[in-house]
Amino acid sequence: MRASTWIVCFLLLSGCDALDFAIGRSSSFTAQPSALSACGSSAVVRLSWNTRPSGQQNVAIFVRQGDEEKLFAHGGPEGSQETGPWVGPNTVFTLRSRDDGRELAHFTVGSESCGPATFDPVTFDVQPATLSACTPGAIVRLSWDVRNSGHQGVALYLRQRDEEKLFAYGGPEGSQETGPWVRPNSVLTLRSRDGSRKLASLIVGFERCDPTGKNRRLGER
Repeated sequence: MRASTWIVCFLLLSGCDALDFAIGRSSSFTAQPSALSACGSSAVVRLSWNTRPSGQQNVAIFVRQGDEEKLFAHGGPEGSQETGPWVGPNTVFTLRSRDDGRELAHFTVGSESCGPATFDPVTFDVQPATLSACTPGAIVRLSWDVRNSGHQGVALYLRQRDEEKLFAYGGPEGSQETGPWVRPNSVLTLRSRDGSRKLASLIVGFERCDPTGKNRRLGER
């Protein structure tokens, strides 16, 4: 019997399992979503894998962002794992053998194009907007809304003459009363929570007054 005939007979008797092994079916490794908006800062993705066809029983998943690759998770021959909200476009995931470090599969999270970000103006208001020039100090209520700017927190500053001081912190939307120390021409500034970026500012105006009371209208006290 020739050698080639013997090999065919052997494969038939063994059910051709050896032939499947020789073909070496590849592992599957996917992510959902597989592409992220280039305008988004980060997102959660779900990784799924199946290395049963390759016979690999233990795997390790690595993540690369920029030039740094880190171990993300371990798993068995089949499974899924969610990331945290830190995946951005062009993040590379690599599936490796946990036993010898051999690469089994990899992919790069794609990038969806998007138009330039457009935001509505930040709103910043004060009531009352004007104070009597005869008033030594008054309470005013500040209102703001920076939700469309993407800022999650703000800081409020007050400037009187040449000195600016932190007055209060707040969320992306809210209102806050001052103490009875606001005077005409006080400058109120809305900044990012760390104070590094100016979002809006306003000046409390002043109303003229008559300290003698001679110009009061009839009936006023």
